[in-house]
Amino acid sequence: MVFRFIFVAAALALTGCAQTVVQPEGPGPAARATGLLPQDQRTTDLRIAADRKVMSEIQLRLRRLNEAGLAQNHYPLAKAQCWLDTAWSQYHENDRTGYIEESLAESLKIVQALEADKTVKVGYDTPLVARSTRLRDDLWAQLNALKMRESSLVCNARTVACGEVRLVRAGHAEQQTGWRQANAHVMMAEDAVRRASAEAANCQPAVAAAKPAVVAANGAAPAPAAAATGTPAHRQQAQ
Repeated sequence: MVFRFIFVAAALALTGCAQTVVQPEGPGPAARATGLLPQDQRTTDLRIAADRKVMSEIQLRLRRLNEAGLAQNHYPLAKAQCWLDTAWSQYHENDRTGYIEESLAESLKIVQALEADKTVKVGYDTPLVARSTRLRDDLWAQLNALKMRESSLVCNARTVACGEVRLVRAGHAEQQTGWRQANAHVMMAEDAVRRASAEAANCQPAVAAAKPAVVAANGAAPAPAAAATGTPAHRQQAQ
């Protein structure tokens, strides 16, 4: 009788396992050409160093774009940096879901577009990489509204861009391990919304053209008035 009970329990357990849907892991086809080694080959310091070099080269390309005149608070440049930052973070956590490669592919796509044309509007979409869950539609809506306000985006672009990527990271945590791990990232996205809203409220876009200097009666030019810089009083970068 005991044997029969054990046999039935084992059969039911196997049936349950057979019905479990296993989510495929690894990067999608479009994200396999980033230059990173396949996940199962990241087994030695030399190979990991090669991956670090790939990501460092993308960082160098972002730096060159900045040095060529694109501000750190330029939305596409900031978005590329945010995607690269989250890829770095997950690489150090030994992520095996494809999140690293797909995030890096997003960063690389923006970099390549900016290198071809610095005025292109790229990176405004935010895909849920690695099958990440979409969380908090209210936060997505608020970040999108802030992104669409071009007059203040000059002041809060980096905060908005990284807030969007942070929501993707929250959805990745939710998909992998549940709400407990996602909660911290959601809180950071909430902080990004508050900070970006404050930056927008305090934003003073740069004056398009400076007024000509007026010569004083004694022939000396007066001290020039301070021009608005387009930078909020309390700019903070999203992590």
